[in-house]
Amino acid sequence: MANIARKTGMVEQNTQHFMSYSPWSGPGLITDIQKDVKQHAEFQTGAMLVIDESAEQKAGEYSAGAGRQHNGRLGKIEMSQVGVFAALVTPRVNTWIDGELFLPEHWFAPDYLEQRKKVGFPKGRTFKTKPELAWDMLQRIQANGIPFEAVAMDDLYGRNAQLRRRLEDAQLEYYGDIPENTVIYLDKPRSPTHSQSVASPVKTTRWLPNSATKCVNCANIPILSGRFSPCAPMREVSFVLGLAAAEYGPSTRENADRDGC
Repeated sequence: MANIARKTGMVEQNTQHFMSYSPWSGPGLITDIQKDVKQHAEFQTGAMLVIDESAEQKAGEYSAGAGRQHNGRLGKIEMSQVGVFAALVTPRVNTWIDGELFLPEHWFAPDYLEQRKKVGFPKGRTFKTKPELAWDMLQRIQANGIPFEAVAMDDLYGRNAQLRRRLEDAQLEYYGDIPENTVIYLDKPRSPTHSQSVASPVKTTRWLPNSATKCVNCANIPILSGRFSPCAPMREVSFVLGLAAAEYGPSTRENADRDGC
């Protein structure tokens, strides 16, 4: 807030009051920003849409959505507010174009009714995970005609099967991190019949290109770009090109609920 006040030449207290109490429309401002971005020459071709979250540490549970949850900036569970954001990125510039406040599930409990009233909880709002909020933003951005080439996201979103399928159904190219211990089936596993037994999912272990992800019987891995050989040596980053036809095994990341996934 202090930085905004300095750049605009306003008194910090006045800026705080405007942001907190003035009847301006947050969604309306986002819509105006997207209209400007859509007309900006820099973003007409080659822009990536990056989905990520950002957390702000809080002293107590008085701010909307505040609670003990994973704070990526601190790398631990802490009293925080967390937002999911979308940004357009080109080789030269980047700009934030949308965002949603993540509201932990306990904020929807009956005993939080008075607290919801105090913070001005939107009517009709229901609990949504972070990947669901990301999809809501993607739909708005597409509906508003914002041009972008592909979507990039970290493993919280990349490991979410529903979000990946939605991106695939929408024919959106995407790039998503997945946990390094994720097991990938090249064919969707079938339920065994009475004459079959369940085989171990990992018979041979190799590494996917540009990822730290094990795969089963690495052959023609169905990726959106075929520029890499199927089982190239493992690299340090765990980044995988949109695996359209693959099914991911469960992640062992500690307490996925903390991330709202």
